[in-house]
Amino acid sequence: MKALWMRLTTVDDPAAWQRWLAAWRWWWAVGVLAAALAAGVYPLLPWPYRTRAQVVVDHNLEAALPRGTDRQLFYYLSRENKKLEALAWSDEVLTPVAERLGQPLARLRGSGPLTLRQEKDGLWHFWVTAATPQAARQAAALWAQGFVEHARAAVAAAQEAEAWRAQQARLAENLAQTRFVCQHLRQVQAELETASPPEATSPWQAWALAERLAWLASGAQPLPPWPTTASDAADLLAAARSLARARAQACPQRLTALEAELQRALTARQAAEARSRGVSPFVIVTPMQVQPEGLPLQRAPSRAMFMLAAALLAWAGSALAVLFWAPAPGGDA
Repeated sequence: MKALWMRLTTVDDPAAWQRWLAAWRWWWAVGVLAAALAAGVYPLLPWPYRTRAQVVVDHNLEAALPRGTDRQLFYYLSRENKKLEALAWSDEVLTPVAERLGQPLARLRGSGPLTLRQEKDGLWHFWVTAATPQAARQAAALWAQGFVEHARAAVAAAQEAEAWRAQQARLAENLAQTRFVCQHLRQVQAELETASPPEATSPWQAWALAERLAWLASGAQPLPPWPTTASDAADLLAAARSLARARAQACPQRLTALEAELQRALTARQAAEARSRGVSPFVIVTPMQVQPEGLPLQRAPSRAMFMLAAALLAWAGSALAVLFWAPAPGGDA
């Protein structure tokens, strides 16, 4: 059987054409009606405006992982980008954008008017679609500027956390040294309480006593010189015992103060880490194009455009179906 479009060219009877059109009138009517409805809806839903702001994110790999392998660098970049993406979609960054667009936050995070794309060389594009050019540009600028502000605050908090971590390490080392000194001080104090004057001791005992006295006098007020008379020996031993008692009594207070400082450093570090959201302290965020006046503008296809295109395709499909598979008017040619 020949295709209808081939047989139509050989039909000379006008009545056959009328019968064919009447038989397939609903196909044509539905297609034309759908196209007419879509064309009527199209002016009511015009194309929205679309723009984007640009921000450069440099992870500073030379400082973050100076000797990292390619695998380590890949996982590091993937992890850090996820943290920054979470920051870009956070409530505090999106709230001004939602207020400008008049839409809820949940709508913005879905398949809504916002799109975040990462291009090569650390270039981040903040795309926004809105009904007017002014709204699109202002929303894109608010989104990019909010991201830059909060990202820099997070990096500053991460750097603060690193400083507190270093301070915490120094305090922990100082505390360990102070505990060792206090423990040794108590031992020296006990030995001095039972020690004999230098002139009544053996050379070995005198040498050991001199070592204890030299250690005791280090970092504190000096002791009297080594005695030459019995009176000087008694004065030296009394001064050493007094100095050992004073330093031993100061140990608990000194240890308590160091432990308190260490706890404050730990608390400050944890607070800074919470504010940093886990962002690396080596990240550098630079706004490249975030002012609303200079943002490029383009038109985005609207839903009405897709409706019109679908209706026209449906009409064209029905026409092709009739031409190729409909029975010939007036029988086979």
